[in-house]
Amino acid sequence: MLVAAASVCALLLLTGCEEAGQQGAREALQAHLRGLPGDGGYRISDVHCTHGGRYAYFGSVRTTRYFCIARLAEGGDCDLFQVDARPDGSAAVTRVRRGAGCVLPAG
Repeated sequence: MLVAAASVCALLLLTGCEEAGQQGAREALQAHLRGLPGDGGYRISDVHCTHGGRYAYFGSVRTTRYFCIARLAEGGDCDLFQVDARPDGSAAVTRVRRGAGCVLPAG
């Protein structure tokens, strides 16, 4: 029983962590939005991105495309962005949909 409880706690801790690629995508989108006049009307601190690819929960697949949501400063809705990591370390940011809601796509 104690082992099962410890396993559940470990899983919860692991799922709450932001991986390096996900962090890079978030930071790239935040930098992109900061470059827009008036931060593009977004809450820069309220940007969230999908996780990288995984298999068997602990294994990972190299991921170069992330989907992110950025909350608008007014109205509370979110826009969906695609962030593609480039080989040179930069990222291409594209807005995919306005008013996409504030739930990340499953993946």
